[in-house]
Amino acid sequence: MAGKFPLYTDADIRGSLIKGLRWRGWDVVRAVEMFPEGTEDEVHFAKAAELERVFVMNDRPLKRIVNRWLQEGRRFTGVVTWFQAHYRRMSDGIF
Repeated sequence: MAGKFPLYTDADIRGSLIKGLRWRGWDVVRAVEMFPEGTEDEVHFAKAAELERVFVMNDRPLKRIVNRWLQEGRRFTGVVTWFQAHYRRMSDGIF
């Protein structure tokens, strides 16, 4: 995908990263803006798919959801992910 595309970020994504993306003109919806804290990952992934947004996440359980959706032939716009262990040492600019 070239250019900017709408994002839906998991609750674990740093606020400073969200702020930076928005400041640079990205259309970002945060999980915490849609549902209460503690809402299951499956609900967030389904909402991102419904809204045709790329889901941004860094936790392993969601990878199982993505793989299941692929096996079931369910449609979603996309996923941006990385290992959570690396997230702590990554700067916001690396994203």
